[in-house]
Amino acid sequence: MNYIWYFIFASFAYCQIKIKIFYSSDTDSTLVSTISDLLQQNYINQVETKLINLSLNPIWLTSEEIFHMAIDLTFTISLSNLIKQYASQNKIIMISLQDSPSFSSWEFFIHPPEEAQTNALSALISYLNWEKIVVLADSDWTKFNKALPSANIKNFFFPSNGDQKLAEIVIKKEIKPTGIKNIVILNKREDANFLVKSIKNANLFSLGTGIILGTKSWYNATETGLFGIVELGLENATDSYSYDALGVEKIINIVLNCRQCSDIHDIRSYLEKNTINHRPISNFTVLNVKYSEKTKVGYIYDQQIVISEALVFIGNSSVIPNSPYTNITISISDGVTNPGYSNSSYSDKIKGGAIYALMYAKNNNFIDGFEILVTHTDCGAEVYYPKFSLSCFTKLKNSLGVGLLTTPYLPTVIGNINSLRALNISIPQISEIATSPILMNKTTYPEFMRMTKDNRYNFAGFLNLFAIFQWKKFIIVYDQTPSQIVSYQFLLSSINQTGFEIVNAPDKREVKQNYNHSDYSTYKPWMEEFLESKVRIFLLLMIPPAQLYFVEDLYNAGFRRGDIILFVYSRSTSAFAYEPDPAQMKKLEELYYGTITMDQAEWVGEYGGKIKQGYEKAFSVSNTAYRCFSFDTAMLLLNGIKYTIDQGGNVEDFATLNANLRMQRFIGCSGTVSIDKDSNDRSTAVIGIYNIRWSENSLYNYQIGTYDLSSQQLFTFTDNIIWYDNSSNIPSDLIAYSCDFDPKSVEFSMNGASFLYIVDSCVLISVFIALFIIKQYWYHIMIKPLVSSREAIFGDYLAYLIIFIDFLQFLFLGPDFSAYDKYLTQLVKISMFRFDWESSKDMYLIYFYISFALSFIVIFFSTRNLWNCWGRFKISFCDIYEKLPEWLIPFVGNICYMPILFTLLGVFQCDQSIGNEITDSFMRQDCEIFCWKGYHITLVVLAIITLILYLPVAMNLKLYCDAINVHSNIQVWPTFLLEKRVLQTIVIALNNILLVHYPSLYGLIYILLIICFIIFTKLKRKQYNYSRCNLWLMVSYIAVIWNIGISSIYKLSDDGFLEKWASLQYGGWFFLLIIAMLIQNYYCPSLLYSEDPPDIALFFRFSLGKSIKAIQINQLNRERNSRSQFSISQTTVKI
Repeated sequence: MNYIWYFIFASFAYCQIKIKIFYSSDTDSTLVSTISDLLQQNYINQVETKLINLSLNPIWLTSEEIFHMAIDLTFTISLSNLIKQYASQNKIIMISLQDSPSFSSWEFFIHPPEEAQTNALSALISYLNWEKIVVLADSDWTKFNKALPSANIKNFFFPSNGDQKLAEIVIKKEIKPTGIKNIVILNKREDANFLVKSIKNANLFSLGTGIILGTKSWYNATETGLFGIVELGLENATDSYSYDALGVEKIINIVLNCRQCSDIHDIRSYLEKNTINHRPISNFTVLNVKYSEKTKVGYIYDQQIVISEALVFIGNSSVIPNSPYTNITISISDGVTNPGYSNSSYSDKIKGGAIYALMYAKNNNFIDGFEILVTHTDCGAEVYYPKFSLSCFTKLKNSLGVGLLTTPYLPTVIGNINSLRALNISIPQISEIATSPILMNKTTYPEFMRMTKDNRYNFAGFLNLFAIFQWKKFIIVYDQTPSQIVSYQFLLSSINQTGFEIVNAPDKREVKQNYNHSDYSTYKPWMEEFLESKVRIFLLLMIPPAQLYFVEDLYNAGFRRGDIILFVYSRSTSAFAYEPDPAQMKKLEELYYGTITMDQAEWVGEYGGKIKQGYEKAFSVSNTAYRCFSFDTAMLLLNGIKYTIDQGGNVEDFATLNANLRMQRFIGCSGTVSIDKDSNDRSTAVIGIYNIRWSENSLYNYQIGTYDLSSQQLFTFTDNIIWYDNSSNIPSDLIAYSCDFDPKSVEFSMNGASFLYIVDSCVLISVFIALFIIKQYWYHIMIKPLVSSREAIFGDYLAYLIIFIDFLQFLFLGPDFSAYDKYLTQLVKISMFRFDWESSKDMYLIYFYISFALSFIVIFFSTRNLWNCWGRFKISFCDIYEKLPEWLIPFVGNICYMPILFTLLGVFQCDQSIGNEITDSFMRQDCEIFCWKGYHITLVVLAIITLILYLPVAMNLKLYCDAINVHSNIQVWPTFLLEKRVLQTIVIALNNILLVHYPSLYGLIYILLIICFIIFTKLKRKQYNYSRCNLWLMVSYIAVIWNIGISSIYKLSDDGFLEKWASLQYGGWFFLLIIAMLIQNYYCPSLLYSEDPPDIALFFRFSLGKSIKAIQINQLNRERNSRSQFSISQTTVKI
């Protein structure tokens, strides 16, 4: 045989291995071709193969043809023994596909022993922490029990190529009742596929079930959630043939990797080192089917498991299914599909309460030993389409479980009942809020129950509430759904007995089912007619989302807040879970705000509050409408299942479970839950009265009372109703306009605005002319800085008070910030002598005549002072004038300038009109006074005369009074007062022109004006002779700028979180105050002091001018000043 080894060494020198593949008549030809093709394709220059059929020529083994390796595919004991004997004698490596406990030193196997797979599976099961498992195998795997002594194992034998229907029966009747849902499939070849299908058909292939596949069960596994092990390197096997071929390839690769082998003995030794007991090393890959594709997620080396990726289990869950409990399936109609219409965006959200109930029950082990599984149905959310519904339920008929939590809408509730009846499926069906009277009949719908009363219960409450409010007329609109038609008929019969009047005609009450925006053009004439009727009480028998669309179209037709008071029998804010865009939300908020709804109360009592808090935390939501009813529907079904199990009944038997459900009575989140014995309704229910309010950019239901027909007191109110106008005063059922015209007919009047622009321009020109003339006379007057400490006197406090009042008045002229700061707004109004601006339009005339009187008082006394001062006249006035304190007229003249000018110019604010003529315009401050005719002409004449006389005096008054003020250490620079008066005039003029129509632009210009004023006056000189006054004057201007900026941005923003804007305003002011206090402390020393507490009696005697000494000194100062140039330092007198 030496010549044989010569050729062997020569072959290895050229790196080519000669392999003979032996097969027989018992060998599957596909297996032979698969292995042969793989070797020829993958090892073109390295391997030479030859096929030998030993059944045809068994004496071939005696030939002397040279080869290195033999692959035994005969699957015949006699032929395998011949190959084994020949390989041992001739030193040929033999590769066997069938494992055998006895083997020669030249024989190697392509797969690890079954014990290796057992150990790898044990490691995986231990990793998953499975305590109970079912093993489905086609051979004896009882040794698997020894590998997992801590697990509870049940073995079931399924022969290869078994019958699928038989497998389903065994799984349903033998495995399913055990409650074990962790399954290991160890069948060889393709048998695992039909077992997986059988598990699915037995309703075990669902969330919470875990299925592990053994090494030879992975062919064509595509169900997401399957996982298990396969030999390392054999992951791509698609069938049993490629599985064995890849095993052969592993042995060939080991041989080819032996670079130091010089003869066949070296190769055998190398194979023995790289195998265990002549078998491949027991390393396995962990596979997981993700999205129908096999994915490597980990490895098992020497029974040590390493998971490198997250596992996905059945139901597309990432949670390891290691619960040992029995599965009970229920179904929930939480889909969003509306065949033929847009998808629902709310029906699924309502079912969040049911989902939370299942979570709550599981966390509290409500049904011990059992696991509740859920099938989610999407067979029509709000719209019933028979073919679609039937087809959908046909696909789900094996997974609906023992009960259905059906939809909250009548069409699909009845549709679900009809579809399941057509499929001969009898299971209880429970709804949260399907309140139609049609569904209450227990004989017609024995499988149905609901968590609410018949909606006629609510309607009776509406009519009783109307009677309390003394409303007689209202509009009613309903859609064509059967439930709304029945409800309308009930209301109609009730109204005929009570004397209420429905204003809209019978042919303008019924709108199409599933109303949406595309129907607006059809019903727009109706809506316009409703608006013209001036009846504001609106009873709307529609449910979301149709209700939402209809209300939005009412806005589009011209309805605004106050034109309509909506009453709906279901809580309107549930519609907003459809997530309208900001533009829609503004429309809906406009009409829904102040609405009254009546619906069964939710989240009742301590238990209800606890469940609500848990639900909000679990789902991070604030809209909880109807979630409580959904929670109680699930709890009713769970209570019925638990009761049936406790009684030893079968939960899958409809008659048993349905009867037990009607026997339940328990405390739910909506109160005591029980089903009426004679109907499908809830037996008891208290109706909540809800007021729709606005907070944090959304509408919400605020419970203000209850309605209970079974109680002696029908209504119990716990809080006031906040109506559309933010008051608690009950409005009338008819719209009564505050003016003699519809506010929506008002348009901008360019003619009226032109007069306003002309008058404001004239006032500005007059003020600038007065500034130029007067400034020439007062410009040279100087004041001395306050540098030494002095005792504070009354005039010093007045200086600070004037700064503060100026600050408030400048705030008044800025953009409105009352939405987020009502208290400061009231204080600002008072600074402008407006004590109740919103209470009545007639208040403007009162302000006008007060301003008219004040202006002439100031003119009169100022003229008297000026004449005496300049020595032109010596007129003796009455004693009352002499007794007035010297600070009074200057003080009043200073703080009255802005209110007087603002009020007088208000006469010319005629930029709104109801027609094309200038006489169709009306005053902005009083809509009952039409401009440029009648009474308005009188007001215009009085205003013009007053302005002509008052403006020159007002420009002089403050300068003169400060010049002769002998009761103040704090002096003001005269030209600063002139410039401030100009700023006030400019701001008032711009306020009249821009504020109403362009508030944000006005705010920007206002800020720029103040900044320019600060720079202009600050660069020239100090405003006061006292540094602390200058500091707080500057602080007041900056505070005004900050307020104007915040309020202007608020006007541009859609953010309705009012607390944020108030926080920004006061936060900025607080920061400014801190900075000002620090500056005052370090850079502005206090030079004014008060040694003794003031004598209040003496203060009033002095202040009111009753001190003869003070009067004499004042007179002396007047005479002295008339003979000399004015100097503040010369007129300072200490008392």
